[in-house]
Amino acid sequence: MSRSATTSIGPQPAPCVGDPDATVSYRVWPDGTVQSVEEGAAYTWMSDDYMRVEATIEDEALRIALQREAENYKDDARHE
Repeated sequence: MSRSATTSIGPQPAPCVGDPDATVSYRVWPDGTVQSVEEGAAYTWMSDDYMRVEATIEDEALRIALQREAENYKDDARHE
Protein backbone atom coordinates (compact mmCIF):
# COMPACT_ATOMS: atom_id res chain seq x y z
CA MET A 1 0.00 0.00 0.00
CA SER A 2 1.54 3.31 -1.03
CA ARG A 3 0.79 6.70 0.46
CA SER A 4 0.03 9.70 -1.64
CA ALA A 5 2.34 12.68 -1.25
CA THR A 6 -0.67 14.79 -0.31
CA THR A 7 -1.85 12.56 2.53
CA SER A 8 -1.40 14.12 5.94
CA ILE A 9 -1.88 12.86 9.44
CA GLY A 10 -3.88 14.56 12.18
CA PRO A 11 -6.84 16.91 12.20
CA GLN A 12 -7.22 19.20 9.27
CA PRO A 13 -8.65 22.70 9.35
CA ALA A 14 -12.20 22.97 8.14
CA PRO A 15 -12.53 24.38 4.65
CA CYS A 16 -13.57 28.03 4.53
CA VAL A 17 -17.24 28.47 3.85
CA GLY A 18 -18.39 31.88 2.72
CA ASP A 19 -16.41 35.05 3.17
CA PRO A 20 -13.86 34.74 6.01
CA ASP A 21 -13.81 38.55 6.33
CA ALA A 22 -17.59 38.86 6.70
CA THR A 23 -18.60 40.58 9.90
CA VAL A 24 -21.22 39.48 12.38
CA SER A 25 -23.07 41.60 14.93
CA TYR A 26 -22.18 40.77 18.52
CA ARG A 27 -23.44 41.93 21.91
CA VAL A 28 -20.64 42.55 24.39
CA TRP A 29 -21.41 43.07 28.09
CA PRO A 30 -19.15 44.93 30.53
CA ASP A 31 -18.12 41.63 32.17
CA GLY A 32 -16.71 40.37 28.83
CA THR A 33 -19.61 38.12 27.86
CA VAL A 34 -19.98 38.00 24.06
CA GLN A 35 -23.05 36.77 22.16
CA SER A 36 -23.75 36.69 18.45
CA VAL A 37 -26.92 38.61 17.58
CA GLU A 38 -27.70 35.76 15.17
CA GLU A 39 -28.39 33.58 18.22
CA GLY A 40 -31.58 35.53 18.83
CA ALA A 41 -32.64 37.56 21.83
CA ALA A 42 -30.07 38.81 24.32
CA TYR A 43 -29.33 36.48 27.21
CA THR A 44 -32.25 36.84 29.65
CA TRP A 45 -30.02 36.55 32.72
CA MET A 46 -27.80 39.44 31.58
CA SER A 47 -28.50 43.16 31.91
CA ASP A 48 -29.49 45.27 28.94
CA ASP A 49 -26.23 47.19 29.39
CA TYR A 50 -24.35 45.79 26.40
CA MET A 51 -22.51 47.24 23.44
CA ARG A 52 -23.26 46.07 19.92
CA VAL A 53 -20.24 45.69 17.63
CA GLU A 54 -19.45 44.28 14.21
CA ALA A 55 -16.56 41.79 14.07
CA THR A 56 -15.42 38.63 12.31
CA ILE A 57 -14.97 36.57 15.51
CA GLU A 58 -15.93 36.82 19.21
CA ASP A 59 -12.40 37.70 20.35
CA GLU A 60 -12.32 40.61 17.93
CA ALA A 61 -15.74 41.77 19.15
CA LEU A 62 -14.45 41.86 22.73
CA ARG A 63 -11.30 43.73 21.67
CA ILE A 64 -13.35 46.34 19.78
CA ALA A 65 -15.71 46.82 22.73
CA LEU A 66 -12.79 47.26 25.14
CA GLN A 67 -11.20 49.82 22.83
CA ARG A 68 -14.45 51.77 22.61
CA GLU A 69 -14.83 51.75 26.38
CA ALA A 70 -11.28 53.03 26.80
CA GLU A 71 -11.96 55.83 24.30
CA ASN A 72 -15.20 56.74 26.08
CA TYR A 73 -13.36 56.82 29.41
CA LYS A 74 -10.74 59.19 27.96
CA ASP A 75 -13.45 61.45 26.54
CA ASP A 76 -15.30 61.52 29.87
CA ALA A 77 -12.09 62.36 31.75
CA ARG A 78 -11.45 65.32 29.41
CA HIS A 79 -14.85 66.80 30.18
CA GLU A 80 -14.47 66.76 33.97
